Amino acid sequence: MTDAEIAKIVVNSMKFKEVEPDNEFTSASGINHGFVEAWNFDDDKCAIAYGNNANTRYAIGDTSAAEQDLASWLLTDGIGDNPLERASVMGKDGIDLVEDDYTGPVKILVHHHMHDSCGNGDKFRMFGGHDWDDAPTFDGSAAAIKALKEAYPEDEPYDLEHNEYDSPDFYIVAA
Repeated sequence: MTDAEIAKIVVNSMKFKEVEPDNEFTSASGINHGFVEAWNFDDDKCAIAYGNNANTRYAIGDTSAAEQDLASWLLTDGIGDNPLERASVMGKDGIDLVEDDYTGPVKILVHHHMHDSCGNGDKFRMFGGHDWDDAPTFDGSAAAIKALKEAYPEDEPYDLEHNEYDSPDFYIVAA
């Protein structure tokens, strides 16, 4: 029996007995984007369920649930390879900003502040594209700031999206 199979049995047993997880994490973009739950079952091990509403995976953690970096379970298998994916899991704490005088290639990450409904939290997307790969790349921070000022003139009001409660924040990140 694999560790994943053992973890699944432990997790399902705990849920059946309505035992709350000893530690849990929900991604910044809400439970639909990612969750992690951990139950202690030995002095130094825990059973972990992680994934999203479409896919749940199971694993054995080699430390107690309280000692687990739960967000890291969502940043596996290539997830988290770019700032958009890291921000969707970690929130703005997962974003490494560039300096205002940075001259290398950059992209703009948009952070929409959304009311949490139906398991959806804040929404992160790319300026000018839906995902990291199709978003435009700018030659340095100054060019990115110029593009933002052209797209969102300061003298015009911002129209909120459905379920958005405040205008978005924009983060300039290395491409």
